[in-house]
Amino acid sequence: MERRTTVPHLETMARVQVVIRICLKLDTGTALPADMLLIGGEHDIDSLDVLLIVTELEREFDVVITDGDMQPTDLSTIEALCLFIDGLRTAASTAGD
Repeated sequence: MERRTTVPHLETMARVQVVIRICLKLDTGTALPADMLLIGGEHDIDSLDVLLIVTELEREFDVVITDGDMQPTDLSTIEALCLFIDGLRTAASTAGD
């Protein structure tokens, strides 16, 4: 899957941050910068968190994330996750054309 955008859409960033905030049960005062590490960072996510985040992202963005679509690097930071979602949305919109 082609995902070469270098800057995520602001709308995508805001929506992904909300999903992460909900899934990790973080309060609204917790900063979620684009470069925040998801794996190995302050809020180190585990496999159950990944499953929950992926499920919620599928609902939020009306996309399907199949086995093999997501690579570990797609979960490295919030920005990487946003770029992954933008790539899925772009692929889905061009497939429907």
